Amino acid sequence: CVLRYDHHCPFVKNCIGRRNYVFFCGFLAAVASLGMSVLIGIYVWYTGTSTGDGFRKAELILVNVLMVMLGVVTAALLLGVVVLGIFHTILVCLGRTTKEALTGRRPPPIVPGGGGARTLVGLAAPLARSGSSQD
Repeated sequence: CVLRYDHHCPFVKNCIGRRNYVFFCGFLAAVASLGMSVLIGIYVWYTGTSTGDGFRKAELILVNVLMVMLGVVTAALLLGVVVLGIFHTILVCLGRTTKEALTGRRPPPIVPGGGGARTLVGLAAPLARSGSSQD
């Protein structure tokens, strides 16, 4: 799927790996910023309309209930995004992928000149064509 596969993200509908991991982290930061903006906006609106400016009593109660419900859902989702961001920050510091952290397995280390597909030489060496003669 991708180089150094980390996980498949259902939110971006793509596999996350070496080349797009930084964009995934940017996506998490953007979603966290959006969640904080929504919560701050709800707080500012709530503190500004507590006197009932332009609202009847029944409308004010209904709008307050809707804002509290929106705030609770946003806070719960924001908590999940923040926890996911912390988890991925820890993984970056440890040099591991999500797949390695969840399965508990690590791929064998890359040993220069050690032969095989997991070595730097094995990854950089051209593949021999089948049926061609070697000089």
